[in-house]
Amino acid sequence: MTKETGMNAHDHIRYFLIEEAKNILLNTNNSIGEITYSMGFEYLQI
Repeated sequence: MTKETGMNAHDHIRYFLIEEAKNILLNTNNSIGEITYSMGFEYLQI
């Protein structure tokens, strides 16, 4: 865990992916499933 942010590498990657997905959702008509698949997630976990 880093002192500056309180997040480890895994947390930073998750944060980045969530922010990227939000940006894509705001700028496209693609479904959430299409976006997650395009970002490399093959299975949507609920």
